[in-house]
Amino acid sequence: MKVLKQASARATALLIMVLMAQCLESASVAAGVLQTVRDRGHVVCGVSDRLDGLSAVDQSGRWSGIEIEFCGAVAAAVFGDRTKAKFRPVSPAEGPRALSTGDIDILLGGTTWTLSREADLKMRFAGVLLHEGQGLLVPRSFGISSILELSG
Repeated sequence: MKVLKQASARATALLIMVLMAQCLESASVAAGVLQTVRDRGHVVCGVSDRLDGLSAVDQSGRWSGIEIEFCGAVAAAVFGDRTKAKFRPVSPAEGPRALSTGDIDILLGGTTWTLSREADLKMRFAGVLLHEGQGLLVPRSFGISSILELSG
C-alpha cells in the first residue's frame, strides 16, 4: 500500500510539473502576442462574417455587434482607446488557421470550444462569449411534453 501511495504521489507531482510548464509556456506566448499588438498599435480581431448581432458592417463601414464590442473592450484595456481595434471577417473553418498564423490576434467569430482545438491547435479559450441553443415552444393545449411527440 505504501508503494502505491508513493507512486501516486510521484505521478501527481509529475502531472503538476507538466501543467506548470504548459502554463508558463502559454504565458510567454501570450506575452509575445501582447507585445506584438502593442508594437503594431492596434489589435486585430477575427469576427463572424456578417451576422447581425454578432458582427456586421453597415453601408458607411461602421461595425456593430457583441464581437465588435468585446474587441473594442480589449483594445481599451491594452491601449486605453477602443478605436484601436481592427476587424477581419473569418469563417469558422478559416478562423483557427488565421489565429495560428498570426493574421489575427483574437478569434471571436463562430468558433466552438473543443478539446481538439485546445490540445491539437494549442488554442487557449478565455471563456464563453456567447452560448447558443435551440428551443421549441408549442401551446400548452397541445399536451406536448417532449419533442419526440411531434410529427412532421
